[in-house]
Amino acid sequence: MAGSNSRRVRSLRLKAPNRELVRRGVTILEDAFHTASLPWAHGGRLVIVRSLSVGKIHPRQSSASVAIAIERSLRGLSSVAVHAESPNASAQPAVYFRDDAEPLIRLAVRLARGETPSDWFWPLAARPWKPGMDRQTAIAVLFGQVMRTNAGPAAGIHMMDQLVRHHAIDSVLSSLEPASGNRLLGHFGWAAPSISTQVPSLTPEPIPETIHSRWRPVLQRWIARWAPTDARSVWLAAVALTAERPGRVLDANLIRRAERLVTAIADTDRVAERERMAETVDRRATATADEEIAPCIRRSPSLDRDDVQRVSKRDIASPEGTDMRRVAEQDPSGVVNDPSIGSHTVAARENAPPSMLDTSGALNDASAKLATGRHHPPPKVIHSPAQLDSHELILEEGLHFSGCGLFFLVPLMVRLGIESFLRADPRWIEDEFPIRLLCYVARQLEMPADDLLTAVFEVAEPESSPDHIDFVAPTAWREWLFDSEHPWQLSKIEGSEDVQTLLDASGEFVLAHWRGSRPKSLSELLQDTSLTEGPMLKPQAETELVFAAWLAAIRGWCRRYAEMELEEIVCRPGHIVWTPTHIDVSFDQEQVDVRIRKAGLDIDPGWVPWLGRVIYFHYLYGASRDG
Repeated sequence: MAGSNSRRVRSLRLKAPNRELVRRGVTILEDAFHTASLPWAHGGRLVIVRSLSVGKIHPRQSSASVAIAIERSLRGLSSVAVHAESPNASAQPAVYFRDDAEPLIRLAVRLARGETPSDWFWPLAARPWKPGMDRQTAIAVLFGQVMRTNAGPAAGIHMMDQLVRHHAIDSVLSSLEPASGNRLLGHFGWAAPSISTQVPSLTPEPIPETIHSRWRPVLQRWIARWAPTDARSVWLAAVALTAERPGRVLDANLIRRAERLVTAIADTDRVAERERMAETVDRRATATADEEIAPCIRRSPSLDRDDVQRVSKRDIASPEGTDMRRVAEQDPSGVVNDPSIGSHTVAARENAPPSMLDTSGALNDASAKLATGRHHPPPKVIHSPAQLDSHELILEEGLHFSGCGLFFLVPLMVRLGIESFLRADPRWIEDEFPIRLLCYVARQLEMPADDLLTAVFEVAEPESSPDHIDFVAPTAWREWLFDSEHPWQLSKIEGSEDVQTLLDASGEFVLAHWRGSRPKSLSELLQDTSLTEGPMLKPQAETELVFAAWLAAIRGWCRRYAEMELEEIVCRPGHIVWTPTHIDVSFDQEQVDVRIRKAGLDIDPGWVPWLGRVIYFHYLYGASRDG
């Protein structure tokens, strides 16, 4: 269990007549702290105790008796311990954080806001930070430390995302040396980039990778400073991509996608820079033309003072070479009464947004070209899709839920090959398939879990399912579930000549579904299994078919290896507490089931990359009770 093996005493004060007795006291206390059952020693929780009195220790006293005294004292402290963000936390003898990454991230955010933390527990909870560190150094130190927590790179990505939210990411990025890029890619488990050193085209394609809008200016700024070929730029783009979708860490092409994102952003910025330079040249040319024509205006007898004030400087310097007589016929609306250009300009002015008009309501030259179709619009900025956007680092103290056994399916899905399934086609990652599958299972069991799961994992239901994706079951299904001695059935879909579905020998389980030619990965699943013609199948929504196939595989595994129905496993009341990096699911100790333990479903999954969380299970006294 997380938290039960890490117990640290910062300072110990013992008073004895001689050094030998002091050493004896240290040994007894060390053994006692190792064996004591702490009331909060479960999950990823980090508890900081300001001081603890254990009373007198007799030299012949056993460490077990001292451990009991420690347990008694800590039980008293547990009733008054508060979360470190509580208003009165600084006055309490004990505070807690929900996981080991939380104090590091919260402290970094506080420093980013310009605050100076002075509470007694911060130096203890956020080592090696010390009061008096300058902000930039402190945030960089905290970033290095958060990478060593249980969540590892996921905690680092979350800290980066929080610093971006509070406009303080530069404190970390400015501390990175040129050689840091490849080193950071290695720490995150990503391959070194192979980005081309050639200058990208000045006609950018739309960025295919979605990132949150708050990340785009950060990438623009630092890619321009580091250069697109710098490994730090690729690493930062990969962090932005995984901050949007944690499951992207499974994508074998993540770094290639990050390279494309870097190139596209750099390319877009170059186009924008060229347009700014061209606009500057236009302004200088206009100013020069004004200086040359001003004497003519002063000498012209056909223009009075009011006419001169109505003359548009851009029209005087227009490339069409409008002469002074046409300018003199300009009406008060600011549009030249010339049949060859006036009608287009009027139409453009009427349809133009306010941002394209100058203070007088007239179109400037570049905007007129854009509105009349004479100029291509600048490249669009690609933003992330709508998503739950909570600015709180940690949610409240969890909730009771009747279907906490749903999380027992996480290790089961690992055994059924969910990771290889996602790696084979990353479009399932973009569709948040694992979370949607858990929601699908809950709906089939008539449990209202959708809101809970979307809140825990901070995702929104996609507006639409992805385009057709060929489905091939992971090869683990062959090992765990299906009889390969008898022929599998190959069926066609009514009304679709090019769509085929592969079923197991019983015809109950869908193993593959594709259009056109057979997927390459199908041969690995088939191996030497023979095929026979199966029955004609009715059309079915493809996404629904894939969900149903996974549900059938999960049910089959539960029956075969746990000797339980899916409902018996999932429908278990418990208490769930979650953070952006951790999930702790607690059950009452009376719910311990030998069948679940034997099947290994309640073994802590630990770090789950396709969910972006560290998951722990606990059996506690009264955990499933309300309150």
